[in-house]
Amino acid sequence: MALDFKTTRDLAGRTLYILNIIDHGRRVLQWSRATYNPTAGWVAQQLRNMLMDLDREPDAMVMDRDSILRPICNQTLPNMGIRPIRIAYKCPWQNAVVERFHRTLNDELLRYVQPLNERHLNRLLVEFRCYYNTARPHMANRRAEPPVPAKAEDGTPANDPCFHKAPRELVRRKWLGGLHSSCHWAAQPKP
Repeated sequence: MALDFKTTRDLAGRTLYILNIIDHGRRVLQWSRATYNPTAGWVAQQLRNMLMDLDREPDAMVMDRDSILRPICNQTLPNMGIRPIRIAYKCPWQNAVVERFHRTLNDELLRYVQPLNERHLNRLLVEFRCYYNTARPHMANRRAEPPVPAKAEDGTPANDPCFHKAPRELVRRKWLGGLHSSCHWAAQPKP
């Protein structure tokens, strides 16, 4: 996994810091939260919150040389059994996966929505994480599929041969207030 901060501004012009943690394997966005005042304690708590949702801890965490991350690298991650990997000074390309995600976040959300405050941005980040992981196609994955396969509403997988026998209705789902959309088959009533 990799973690890094991205900055944006709220409606009043104050700087918001967004912590993003992304899995290298399938490009799954594991965690994304914002704060006005990032501290080592806040980052450590976000790591604990993220790890509660995982089945197993990552082997390593790639991060830059930000001074906030020094206690995380020296104490928090080793105590969690995760090996910290610090990239070289002023070499963001060594953490390319999360840097590419920052571009996607900027292009698909932050360019179009001005957050009102920290709470508003965190609500947007939770919804964007769901969209990014389940509905948005990823070219880094072989068939441009989302990293987490979305489940059909009635439990029938889309590759099941019986899936297309009955006429079905295609339903559009709006993400982030209609900024993005995805489509899925509507659930059929049970006989």
